[in-house]
Amino acid sequence: MISINTNSSANFAIDSINNSSREVNSSIVRISTGKRVNNGLGVTDTASASVAKWGEAQTRSLDRGAQNALDGAAMFTLFASKGNAIVSHLARMKELAVEMSNPGWSAIQYGSANAEYRALSANITSIAGQGYNNGAVPFGAGGARRTHVGRGGDIVQTGLVWSIANTGTALGSQALDGPANLNSSALWSAEITKLEAAIPAAAGEAGAYAAQARSLETIAQGMRAESAAVSSGTGTVQNTDFAAETARLAAAQIRAQASTAMLSQANTKQQYVLALLQN
Repeated sequence: MISINTNSSANFAIDSINNSSREVNSSIVRISTGKRVNNGLGVTDTASASVAKWGEAQTRSLDRGAQNALDGAAMFTLFASKGNAIVSHLARMKELAVEMSNPGWSAIQYGSANAEYRALSANITSIAGQGYNNGAVPFGAGGARRTHVGRGGDIVQTGLVWSIANTGTALGSQALDGPANLNSSALWSAEITKLEAAIPAAAGEAGAYAAQARSLETIAQGMRAESAAVSSGTGTVQNTDFAAETARLAAAQIRAQASTAMLSQANTKQQYVLALLQN
């Protein structure tokens, strides 16, 4: 039927052009961004958009938590090195005490040994007074060290009780530099007893710092592995399949061109009416 009031063929062609244009636009967005889900552009379902956004947020928080754990590990590694330095100082002090506990030294020799002993003791106090991050986290204050990795609660290391004042320490609370002048073998022998208690206590605390650093490094590795898994899953939902999308784009472009050609043909049907009237 030829009609001048209604052109159904043209309407069908126009509808096809509009649908093809939407498909072309969607494919262009997906290909140009590399993402199948793009803030409402080219989205095939809202569930995909929701999962993709959750995955992105989860990945970012896991990465930040892993970095927090590594930052904490760096702090504890530094504290462990300080603890090991103190242990090294204590070992030299014990060596010196054993040497000077043997009778027969002169007053000058006692004085020289006493000066070195006190210098080592003072350096222990200096090391314990230092901190991490320009002193923001003190080493010698003792107490709990907290590291938050985004798991709902802090990772807490307690029992690290460095607290040294004139080297009267938490390592048995002995005053390691003893009397003002260690000028006899008996006084040096008394220092050996104190050091035999101090050295294993100091080594134990240094080891606790090192163990906490290793623990945090393991936590960071686990969180980064989890982040990679979440990111991979998010990518499966969100990322564009370029092979499928380019094929879809080509098909939509062909349909758009064909529909445009058919619209032209549909509009020429009205010319048939004029031809009949002329005849």
